[in-house]
Amino acid sequence: MGSGQGKSRRGQVVSPRLEAQASTRTPVPAAQRRNHLAVFQEQKWAEFLKKSDLEGTTIIKYYLGSVPKTLVEADYEKMITELFADAVTVGAILLPVQYRHPAPYTVEDFVFTVSPDDLGTTTLAIRFKDKTLWKPIARFNVNSYLKGVLMPVATYTLSEVARGVNQLFHGYA
Repeated sequence: MGSGQGKSRRGQVVSPRLEAQASTRTPVPAAQRRNHLAVFQEQKWAEFLKKSDLEGTTIIKYYLGSVPKTLVEADYEKMITELFADAVTVGAILLPVQYRHPAPYTVEDFVFTVSPDDLGTTTLAIRFKDKTLWKPIARFNVNSYLKGVLMPVATYTLSEVARGVNQLFHGYA
């Protein structure tokens, strides 16, 4: 994890039960299982930030360790991937179950890509790691939602990521 902060701080504040749930495929709530939906729980994210004393920390500082002069696509991909991993680990994003298996997906099942589009907006896309299927998550400028943004403001980005996961399965926004 780049500067290593995300992984070490997650380990300091996450209960062993949540850590195990994030790294293994354990059952999820019935409603989530029935609907095959990713769910973002803003309160869980807020609790993690408070316990970790991250409310005044920027996303870029936390995940990259320092603020580079110029951010490249790989920097954005690293930040969004680690932000997603933290949210899943602390239970702020609950991932859907697999259609033919009673277990939820894991962080490792998804890949994020960031690239410019025809309109000049840097677009975030998500796909399954082992498949070519990908869908753009609602078009937004990742600069606006990652660069210079405090960790608590990541709630919009995380809700969009959960929506993007759902788009992979259901094709809706």
